[in-house]
Amino acid sequence: MRKYLFWLLALITLSALLSANGVMIPYSERIDLQPVVVFPRNPVSMLEHLVHIDINEDIAKFSIREVFYNESNAKVEVVYLFPLPDQTVITDFKMAVNGVVYEGTIMEKDEARLLYESYVRQQRDPALLEYIGQRMIRIRLFPFAPFEKREIEVEYYQEVDKTGDYHKLVYPLKIDSLLKGNIGRIKIEGVIHSQRLVYTVNSPTHTLAFTPQPQEAVSFVYAEENLFPSQDFVLFIGYGERRYEAYFVNDEEEPEIGTFMLDILPYYPDVGTLQKSVMVVLDKSGSMYGTKYAQALAAAQFILERLNQEDRFGLLLFNDKMTPFRKELLTTLYDQKDTPDALKWLKGSSAGGTTDIHEALRLGTLSAFTNHEDENNYVIFLTDGQPTSGILNISKITSDAIGWAKATGAKLFVFGVGYDVNTGLLDLLAQESGGMAFYVEEKENIEAKVSQLFANVSNPLMTDIQVEIAGENAQITDLLPSRNLTIYKDFPLKLFGRYTGHGELQIRITGKIAALDGSGVIAFEQIYPVTLSEHSNPYISKLWASRRISELLNHIKLNGETVEAREEIVRLSKKYGIPTPYTSYLILEGVTGQDKDIESVDGTVPKILFDMRAFSSAAPAPTLSQTGQGAFEASKMQNLMVQSMTTEELEKAYGTGASAKGYRNLYGKVFLFDEAENAWVDTDFREEGVVEVKAFSDEYFDLIRRLPELKHYLGLGTNFKIQLEGINYRFKE
Repeated sequence: MRKYLFWLLALITLSALLSANGVMIPYSERIDLQPVVVFPRNPVSMLEHLVHIDINEDIAKFSIREVFYNESNAKVEVVYLFPLPDQTVITDFKMAVNGVVYEGTIMEKDEARLLYESYVRQQRDPALLEYIGQRMIRIRLFPFAPFEKREIEVEYYQEVDKTGDYHKLVYPLKIDSLLKGNIGRIKIEGVIHSQRLVYTVNSPTHTLAFTPQPQEAVSFVYAEENLFPSQDFVLFIGYGERRYEAYFVNDEEEPEIGTFMLDILPYYPDVGTLQKSVMVVLDKSGSMYGTKYAQALAAAQFILERLNQEDRFGLLLFNDKMTPFRKELLTTLYDQKDTPDALKWLKGSSAGGTTDIHEALRLGTLSAFTNHEDENNYVIFLTDGQPTSGILNISKITSDAIGWAKATGAKLFVFGVGYDVNTGLLDLLAQESGGMAFYVEEKENIEAKVSQLFANVSNPLMTDIQVEIAGENAQITDLLPSRNLTIYKDFPLKLFGRYTGHGELQIRITGKIAALDGSGVIAFEQIYPVTLSEHSNPYISKLWASRRISELLNHIKLNGETVEAREEIVRLSKKYGIPTPYTSYLILEGVTGQDKDIESVDGTVPKILFDMRAFSSAAPAPTLSQTGQGAFEASKMQNLMVQSMTTEELEKAYGTGASAKGYRNLYGKVFLFDEAENAWVDTDFREEGVVEVKAFSDEYFDLIRRLPELKHYLGLGTNFKIQLEGINYRFKE
């Protein structure tokens, strides 16, 4: 096997043939021949996109099956294009169509540029120009008959790159966005074979299902239907040999400036599960009556039935009165042998009365965990409303509850059900205690949400984690999350941060783990040397920014707004394309027509006026409401973004709020849609000294050559306004 890999690597180095996932577009080089139709838009769609990847050490074999369909009633002459990223090393490229084997023509950048421009002039679709500056393979195929379905098989080998501590593989998917419509069905699966232990297979871009335990052969799969491919598929592979491995990878945004991601993962056979104490605190006020309360009780049952043998638990139901499972033992947690009695007690309860949140949090944290401060203490807190009895002041409830959580070391996992909850209170309880906040719509299943969370955090492996990162020539800032860190069996710890500088870093990780012989808790300490690279991994920066924005928003909720916090939120939102309550307010100021029924963040009707001044720092600040539907949706989106492990999950989180409507972020620029002009408008654009450019004219292509960064924005279409290098451009059909 090693001999085979040696010769294969040698072949790659010597021959370096090229490929990637390609796209089929209509094109005619013989337009005088009939019947051939040159289409203004691509009529070819992709029904299936199936990929199998076999990875042996540092070599990956791709086997691809794609099914295309000509949706038009005319014959289409087509060309198959493979844009080639720089530094991609691929060999043994083969393509078969109905038994016919094709070889591609390798074109270098200058020659490829002319062909890209030629295709764009015929199709009158600027999206392909994004790939100008890259090499490509071009394969001309025999024409598509009307309504023909055609299957294509591609096979090639690719060397697996190293980025940071991960081995990285990129499979281009974004090119498929040039096809008509979404991909009907996509599946990317693979197997990793190695003489080393594979600790983790994960993707920062797409959500994978994979074999979670380290072993010498690990499988993974990504599957989706009706997908619009907005980004390429990136795979990270982590090999290891120690009880806990740390994987460091950075994104160099500018020279010696960037972000990083640190994954800390265990080798499961060599680690034990720590004991935990779980306090379930459920709102049983009158508004919970009916289906909501039944689902809340079912969620509590799920938790109790899945506690480990050494765990303990407590139960507290509250309205305007507190009802513990056993009143005389409120300050004592219970052994698992009490679970059957607790379940019977739960089923005998009913909802009614008002809501005393302050007292419920006091008893559920301070009283429950007194004398248990050094243990793994969790509070599952669920409510559907605001305080209506007892102490009503939200600031006092928040500050007291945070103090109790810190005093007892309790992590609060809070669930807000419906639009009446105070999102500021719940968000802060979760962040300051190291827990999580979840928001459940009135018609959503409460039991499913709570059960999913507890399944992830039910087996803590390392607690009291401290992470120190230092280097002689580098400085680390904005490490997130930074408090109450825990590694769970099915929920690995991911940390994100920023750096300036270069060179080597030392990562020191300490914590508490369970002794394998069951003798109790022992100390853990490990030092990991890593090196900052110059690699680009932009998805890492986006995941870091989502967490930093959430931290800033919660800081404002707790301490009030500052100019610095607000400006940083807006800057990060614009740079990384992350909607926020601030930028959603600004967006609604500019959206016309399509979103007239949406209320702005402060509850007023948005102006139907395209006013770019709304993006200036002098614009009036929105009210960060903490109750009502707008606040609920904003906090739900905020927390989903923080919990996102991939950019795919991050983009799905955007869809939970109204702030993403009429909004595009591309390469650090924000565009709003002006329906009156049917055009996307750069928020930096000004109606001053405007240069008008006709799409697909000679001036159009000359400008792209002169301003290479322009290619990133051509996917907006043929009508848009943009400012580049201080000059305002208006592109028109």
